Amino acid sequence: MGKKCTNINGVISEIDDFHTQKQSNDNSQQLQVVIKMIHSVSANELTRKQRIAFENVYYNNMSVTSAAQLMGISQSACSRLLKRGREKIRTILSYGYFPVWEPSD
Repeated sequence: MGKKCTNINGVISEIDDFHTQKQSNDNSQQLQVVIKMIHSVSANELTRKQRIAFENVYYNNMSVTSAAQLMGISQSACSRLLKRGREKIRTILSYGYFPVWEPSD
């Protein structure tokens, strides 16, 4: 999937590059850029516990219950880690670069 960004400046550079690309009918390339940015932000900006919860639930397709058991925490604690991680990613990606969807919690 290309070179891995090592910090938020790398992500910002990727976002800038993304915005300067010509519009195309192929949304898969745009989707790959967004996925890469989310991976980078989650790897570099989340706390250790948030990152572990994210990896288990979103990358390894574990249930929240299974991830919580593996981490030795309650299901509600795991859910809070995921929610705070999503909020952090949403905040970072929305700093003037992407209109980020706001869920109705």
